[in-house]
Amino acid sequence: MMSATVEWVPETASTNALILPDSPHGYCVAAVRQTAGRGQRGNSWEAEPGKNLTFSICLRPDMLPAARQFEISMSVAVTVCDFLRKLVDTPQWLCIKWPNDIYFSDRKLGGILIENSISGGLIERSVAGIGINVNQTRFLSDAPNPLSLIHVTGLEMALEPLMQNLADRLAECCPCSVDRYMQYLWRREGFHPFRDTASGQIFSASVRTVMPDGRLILDDADGHERSYYFKEVEWLL
Repeated sequence: MMSATVEWVPETASTNALILPDSPHGYCVAAVRQTAGRGQRGNSWEAEPGKNLTFSICLRPDMLPAARQFEISMSVAVTVCDFLRKLVDTPQWLCIKWPNDIYFSDRKLGGILIENSISGGLIERSVAGIGINVNQTRFLSDAPNPLSLIHVTGLEMALEPLMQNLADRLAECCPCSVDRYMQYLWRREGFHPFRDTASGQIFSASVRTVMPDGRLILDDADGHERSYYFKEVEWLL
């Protein structure tokens, strides 16, 4: 198993900023306190200092074309989800909410933000910024559905060994197939409510698949196919 290098810092605005252009594959920065962590859609990420995992890891895909960058997002999400499934008694409830939020049932356990650097049509470096709620029991933001591992397991977990183990697995992760990603997809069966973010229309649809470029393909209740990139549609809880 490849061993990642994990450096802990007491405080930083964002761990992503501490991953440098020449940082090696598997180099990881974890913060006890992160003051300006970012989530998807430009949201902030609430994390009580010393209670959760807030970190970024440098990944250097081997000659992966930029057109296939969603494979990195899928791979990171699957690796995180698979790792966390081993910590809970009901692993089937731990899923990936498209494109790469980590959910336990209908509540958010973690989030992932991928930033890619591209050179000559290839991905030179990926920085995966990840937040996982571990020991935090109270959330003060207006986030609608946060959850921590302590709520699921009833156990407080030591952060440093948890961080090292997860970083080691992320350092080994390889580009992921759509089929494998779909096995972990939240609400992958049945009809569910969605909102088209451009029109505001609310509709019911089922997931047909996710395309290699990250598009979500839906079949709505009227039998029409709908295709959306990230931020063009949102699942309604």
